Amino acid sequence: MAGDPAHKLDVLAPDWPELSRLLDDALALAPSARAAWLAALPAEQQRFRGTLSQLLEAGSGPAAGLLASPLERPGLAMPPAASTPCACDEVGPYRLVRELGQGGMGSVWLAERADGQLKRPVALKLPHTIWGAGFIERLARERDILATLDHPGIARLHDAGVDDLGRPWLALEFVQGDPIDVACRARRLPPRERVRLVLQVCEAVAYAHSRLVIHRDLKPGNILVTDGGQARLLDFGIAKLTQAPTPAAGQPALTELAGVALTVGYASPEQLRAESLTTASDVFSLGVVAYELLTGRLPWPAGSALAFERAVAEGPAPLASRVTLEPATAGILRGDLDAVLDRALQADAAARYAGVDDFGADLGAWLAGDPVSARRRAGSEQLRHWMRRHKSAVAAGALVVAALAAGTAVSTWQALRAREEAAIAAAEAERARKEAARAGATQALLNRIFQLNAVDQPDPQQAQRTTVRQLLDITARSVGDVMKDTPEAHAEMLATLSGLYAQLGAGTEATRAARARVEVARQSLADDDPRKAEALLQLASRLHDTPERPRARELVDEAAVIAARAGPAGASLQGALALQRARHEIWGRIGAGLAHAEEALAWYRREQPNSQQHSSALYFAATLADLTGDPAQGLRHLDEARAIAQARGPIGGRALLTAVAERGELLVRAGRWAEADAAFAEAVAVARRLLGPVASPTLVVEIQHARHLVDTGRLREGEALWADVQRRIEERMPPLDSWWVDYARGLMMRLGVERGRPDLLEPQVRAAVAHAVQTVPDSTVLVRRRLLLAEVLLALERPDEAEPELAAAQRMWSQVGEGLAASTPIDETLHRLRVQWLLQRGDAAGALALLNAARRSPALAPDAPDRGEVRRRVLRAQALLMQGQAAAALAAARAAEAELRRLAPPVRWPAQEADTALVLGLAMRALGQRREAQAALQRAVAERRAFDLPGSTWLARAQALRDGRPPR
Repeated sequence: MAGDPAHKLDVLAPDWPELSRLLDDALALAPSARAAWLAALPAEQQRFRGTLSQLLEAGSGPAAGLLASPLERPGLAMPPAASTPCACDEVGPYRLVRELGQGGMGSVWLAERADGQLKRPVALKLPHTIWGAGFIERLARERDILATLDHPGIARLHDAGVDDLGRPWLALEFVQGDPIDVACRARRLPPRERVRLVLQVCEAVAYAHSRLVIHRDLKPGNILVTDGGQARLLDFGIAKLTQAPTPAAGQPALTELAGVALTVGYASPEQLRAESLTTASDVFSLGVVAYELLTGRLPWPAGSALAFERAVAEGPAPLASRVTLEPATAGILRGDLDAVLDRALQADAAARYAGVDDFGADLGAWLAGDPVSARRRAGSEQLRHWMRRHKSAVAAGALVVAALAAGTAVSTWQALRAREEAAIAAAEAERARKEAARAGATQALLNRIFQLNAVDQPDPQQAQRTTVRQLLDITARSVGDVMKDTPEAHAEMLATLSGLYAQLGAGTEATRAARARVEVARQSLADDDPRKAEALLQLASRLHDTPERPRARELVDEAAVIAARAGPAGASLQGALALQRARHEIWGRIGAGLAHAEEALAWYRREQPNSQQHSSALYFAATLADLTGDPAQGLRHLDEARAIAQARGPIGGRALLTAVAERGELLVRAGRWAEADAAFAEAVAVARRLLGPVASPTLVVEIQHARHLVDTGRLREGEALWADVQRRIEERMPPLDSWWVDYARGLMMRLGVERGRPDLLEPQVRAAVAHAVQTVPDSTVLVRRRLLLAEVLLALERPDEAEPELAAAQRMWSQVGEGLAASTPIDETLHRLRVQWLLQRGDAAGALALLNAARRSPALAPDAPDRGEVRRRVLRAQALLMQGQAAAALAAARAAEAELRRLAPPVRWPAQEADTALVLGLAMRALGQRREAQAALQRAVAERRAFDLPGSTWLARAQALRDGRPPR
């Protein structure tokens, strides 16, 4: 079997990483060019020619499975040759469109959803190998972890799985761009621009490290640069996800590489030795990428894995300035950049930068002309560096010095200079000490987390089934112990944990982490440190809509005092302070809240335009404008937020969600029904794309869409969507906080009044009112809940019980809505319910007096059909019938009909159509028009039978009136 390619692979297992890299290079060529490429291999790689030739032939023939790593094959089934992917094949839920590329570990295809759920294209990775027991479970776990990465510099992992043939697949965001080395060459970027690109990558990698994920395979081919100059990282953590199970004990360390995706030349020494990886491993790989971009060469020859590891261990990489062939570039690299790259490329992980953020900090310092921590200068050199950065000040100082002829003046200058140098050195030493302590504590925490799925523990299989939520819980329990001696790093990690918990819909844990951050900040930070104010504001943001709402206001006020003490450093918090005050008052004094929102908006427009905070300010300003009865102004704010999202390009996802989440609701209140349909659908699509199908914001926007569909006559669509959302809520792991569940169900249950089952809603609304009395008294929340309870009671024809709720809501609204025009949605609801109450009490004259004072809502677009007017016309007809004015009642009903006809399909108002038909039939019957009356009454019954819930009280009443029986 010496000629068997599989036998060759077993023999060459230690050199598989190099073979994989060479295969990547060969497969990137046209088939006709591969023979020449093989012939031109360097002498040290000539020994691979025969095996590479066989592998290339196998890659296009029935033996394509041999491209799998040798250690991945024993005991594991390979797909038959017939399953080799082709265009139009379906893999999992995706349909292959065209092949984007081939590599030693697998192929990449442009694909689209085969089930039509989403139209977006994806890059579908198809690893050549199929793994055995436990792989699917581990794949799901790693997929959930990697899917939490949401950063403009990281191509998102949308999903992963295994198809019916046993083929693993990974669906990633499809990014159009060039590999970073190709982009730098094609665009002839100068060194500074190349460093800026590397800095973008550092920020993305540091973000992932803060989420407890390492990349493992950083190389130019995994970093694309878009036409807009944004660096995007591909395959983040995919090396971990596609790694074969750990080999049996006793196998040589290097053979473990056969099941691991890495690239010799960029892999760290510890990765080549198959040791546990840390953030420092990514630092090394990114250091190699930076070195190559700046010099055009790798720091060490990328031969075999053993040779590469030996070269790294034997000595440091040659200084970048001595490697580049460009004299001008050598001058730029010499000194600071040489030192930065040298530190990143240390063979000993402990001697490198502890984290990518520290590497990026030095690159940023170099760009700004500041000292870098990798190179300690002598005092005189620091002074020369300072003088170069402050040429104008130095020139002015030179004139003064020249005018001082006395030797005492020169000695004074020297003494001042020495004192300044000493102060600079002391400050830099203290900063370096704190940075080192912070980096060490962060590294220790990450190392502990990265060991969670190691095999050397009591239950390794259970450890490898750890979910994202469990990972966060473990981190939260560990952070206090690991970081107790580095409070600043401790506070930063708690801030991150709070944000991650909030994204998962785990409000209780998010609040707990925010509280802990405040405690750490109070103990460790000065009373004029802006970071203490930031901690207070984060906790306040978690408490505004909880029973601790008064405490939230106290925290915001305390943060304001700290910001004032901080002087110029605290000025950057003014926008955040105004925004949190607006958020607080959204449940309280709406007028004051709107003023705070406009203040925050003005600040962000001036100081941080197009930022995520700018979008948040626009969202709250829009919400408050809507509450004050001006949805048109709210829509203008949301349109501005949409423009921000578009201006931010690929990183504008959160801004876009902010812009579209509530847009449908505001369009409904403005009467722009056709646009509202599109807005609800867009909000669902954006939320699903950014957050996935089970995130709490996604569930809420989908329920809003479902409610809108039902409310406007699309029952089948709306109820199907609602059933799907209910299923996801029940199956969601971890479960949503009860607050989210109650809110989600409440959104749909409110339709119970219009669909004839107010009795089903009464217990829930009573409980909601009681809860609001305890948690958010004197708020718009309580006003709205009391009004909903009054509406339920009136629908049940219990006006005596409804009256106290109406009166309480009226009193509270006069305080909460003080100073607002009497045309807000709450005012209109109060007016309508008061008319209904008067009618049920038999006071037709009082009802007509209120109706005569009503006006068209100024919130509506001029040509929009007025739902409120339809309701008022129906109530007028009822009042006139009570007074025996059948002809006038018929005219009012006809006017309601005319308003309904202004609606453009597919939008309908089924409840109002039925109400109108009922009062129309009753007026006709009173006028002796028996046949026409019966047809109208039958139409009302049919409309309600289709729209109402089973057991509808409205339907029973309408049927009795149609049949000439007194309603029960």
